[in-house]
Amino acid sequence: MWLPKVGGVCDLGEGGRCELDGHCTHFDVTCPLQRRYTAHAEERTGTCFDDQQLLLNPCASGQPPALLDSCTTQVCNVLPS
Repeated sequence: MWLPKVGGVCDLGEGGRCELDGHCTHFDVTCPLQRRYTAHAEERTGTCFDDQQLLLNPCASGQPPALLDSCTTQVCNVLPS
């Protein structure tokens, strides 16, 4: 469930922002990136924003190494990028 957006922007007043993950954040100097997830950000509600992106294909080359579990490692060994 996402906060209502007005004109594509989170309706949080000044300092609200819609992140690429579709959830809203607001300015918070106590967070390392100075952004905190707002209400309705599901399991991220109230946590500091982290701009790391999940890999769409953890087997693809040309990206930082992913921490792979043993199952994923076996799949990547058989089906590389």
